[in-house]
Amino acid sequence: MKRIVCFTLDVEPDYGQDHIDNIELVEELIEESTFLDLISSPIEFKLTAFVVGSILEKNPEIVDRLIEFDAEVELHSYSHKMYRERRPDIVRGLDIYREIVGRLPYGYRAPQGAISLEEIEVLDSYGVLFDSSVFPFFRLGQYSFFHAPQTPYLIRNSSVVEFPIASIPHLRLPISLSYMMLFGRSIYERLFRTFGLPEILVFDFHLHDLTPSKAYNDLSKFWQIIYGRIYKQNPIEQFQNFVSYLRNLNYTFMNMRELYNYIRKNKFNEFLKTSAFG
Repeated sequence: MKRIVCFTLDVEPDYGQDHIDNIELVEELIEESTFLDLISSPIEFKLTAFVVGSILEKNPEIVDRLIEFDAEVELHSYSHKMYRERRPDIVRGLDIYREIVGRLPYGYRAPQGAISLEEIEVLDSYGVLFDSSVFPFFRLGQYSFFHAPQTPYLIRNSSVVEFPIASIPHLRLPISLSYMMLFGRSIYERLFRTFGLPEILVFDFHLHDLTPSKAYNDLSKFWQIIYGRIYKQNPIEQFQNFVSYLRNLNYTFMNMRELYNYIRKNKFNEFLKTSAFG
């Protein structure tokens, strides 16, 4: 049985904060030397970029820029806003993606990891193959997927496969760059030795996890402290070290569509037993 890792990048303009909405921040970070160094570094890994639809609409050349880095480009909502009714936002994002890219996305990721069965129905009606939104975790005021499966599963009454973002088995602490930098990679490695690692590992990170943008000064004091701690950990070096760490554990690197095809072809019965959601 292969151990597989997918590195996924959320391309969004706002530090995850609704009050920050500056498209130039993404252009700034895409061209940032630290990001370019990461993508062109000798560590060689495969990348899936989930891009917000409004970014595609206002700056479609970002797709070509990411494809230059051999990145798979999928959709990350239209606006990255936490609307009460999110169906129109998803539909607008799907339509913009099709207009810019020339096809519908194969995959989707919801803003803040918050997604519902109603939104899954929209994705299914458009023929989207997979979703990768769910943190099998609890986030106050956003979602509670603490009892969701930690392995890929087919969502009930749909054809959509959910690839949950990786978390430490049993402990359910998310395995993503921001969490690793916040708590320390050495602590994570000790937890890996104790609890193990998932066989299918979907790793999530953001441009603003790698390096600060001008929007850092617009964050609340709380978030400045959080991201200040992240930046002190030298996240790009720690990311590269983590890639090497997984390579030494014989993980196979895939993008998300490759993972989807692999699961459907080779491991459907083994991994998609749970037809549930949330």
